[in-house]
Amino acid sequence: MIIVKKSFYFFIFAAIAAAWCSLPAAALPGFVPYISDVSGEYVYYEDRTFSRPSYIGFLYYNDSAYAVRYYAPGNKDKNLTSRTVEIFFSLNPAADHIELTGERIVGSVTSDDTELINYMHDIFYELNSRRIKAGDVSPASKNREKKVTDNFPQFGGKVTMEYDYLIPLFNLKKIVSDKSEELLQVVTAGTLYSSNDTAFTAFTGMPEKYSDRTHVFLNNKKAAKKTFTTADGQTVVLDSQWTQSMDNLWLLGDTAIVSAAMLPKFGGVQNNADDAVLRQMLQSTKDSYINWRDIFLEYSQKRYIINCVFFQPDSGTVTRTFRILTKKNDGEYYFFTLSVFNNIYQTNHSYFDSIIGGYTVQ
Repeated sequence: MIIVKKSFYFFIFAAIAAAWCSLPAAALPGFVPYISDVSGEYVYYEDRTFSRPSYIGFLYYNDSAYAVRYYAPGNKDKNLTSRTVEIFFSLNPAADHIELTGERIVGSVTSDDTELINYMHDIFYELNSRRIKAGDVSPASKNREKKVTDNFPQFGGKVTMEYDYLIPLFNLKKIVSDKSEELLQVVTAGTLYSSNDTAFTAFTGMPEKYSDRTHVFLNNKKAAKKTFTTADGQTVVLDSQWTQSMDNLWLLGDTAIVSAAMLPKFGGVQNNADDAVLRQMLQSTKDSYINWRDIFLEYSQKRYIINCVFFQPDSGTVTRTFRILTKKNDGEYYFFTLSVFNNIYQTNHSYFDSIIGGYTVQ
């Protein structure tokens, strides 16, 4: 559970720092996003147009500096070694489209990489160009996700591009062929929290299936219930199997953690402050990547309920995390989190669901 604790504590402080201390920068050229990107934000997609599993990532430094990274995992059975190509691009920030002023390829490349490098150039241009054509992607467009049908030769012709303003940079969620095949799909997103954060360059993919099954929890159904109320009015119903570590923090041995914190009023633009905070809640943490294919989001009565999965590649650990954001009338947020090893949640979901259902605020 040490990894889970560290990730959780880091998330609390990093999310606050990113959402409240980092000033919104701007965006890619040619369009104004509903939520401004901040320096260090990145997004990765699984690109299924290659003959092997492949990922393409985009990182925003500032209006004139971006990085694009391609990564393909190795495969011993097919005698394939892992492959990585990363390009730093400098742009003219005054242009209304991508106008390159320079580029630098990281590491050594060979003539075999020429086609891939050209593809990385093309997709950077094309995704930006098509995002400009997509126009408004915001609550004003009726729903969070907007679909645009277009001809996209790099993806085989007629496709549908699905946009979501909660995804950084291009706001692109997926590209689907006219045969309903998912050609490009977002897999994770995040923000680099310091110059030493290697999350973007260290990404090596997301598993299709989770193999982390080693954690054990024997639920004592006779454990006595106990209600805790924090100083700020949040109520959590647990039982005697939990240990209160701090006033607003509880541990279930080495298998799960619950916290009830407060987040201050967001200093962003009033009409999108809630969504800007929500975007931060849907991003990766230190040493742990959120899987966008396993995000479930509900909203009702000023409350967001997020059900998501985090993958820690160094250990192979998979955690199921629930986050509840409730907005107060003064603009602050109640912030509840339950994080538990995924295999334990799968076999004891009723137990943990009851904890989530029992959480209330004043």
